[in-house]
Amino acid sequence: MFCRNCGNEIGETAACCTKCGVANGDGDKFCPNCGVETTANQAICIKCGVSLNKKTVSPTTMGSGRVVWVCPETIRSISGTA
Repeated sequence: MFCRNCGNEIGETAACCTKCGVANGDGDKFCPNCGVETTANQAICIKCGVSLNKKTVSPTTMGSGRVVWVCPETIRSISGTA
């Protein structure tokens, strides 16, 4: 597991990063799964595919046979549900 703020490797049960002091899960600069740099508006890590948002991101085939990752807001927009 990696700190989302500084990219330092941290333990799974760590309450905060021992390098920068930010609470575990806070930040948006690094992937918590693989440690690659990310941007604040990324929904998933492009290296390992893990969700970067606190919102749920789910895989779906959407009829294409290929798995794509979509946010719930996108599904609601496509399906017309609120």
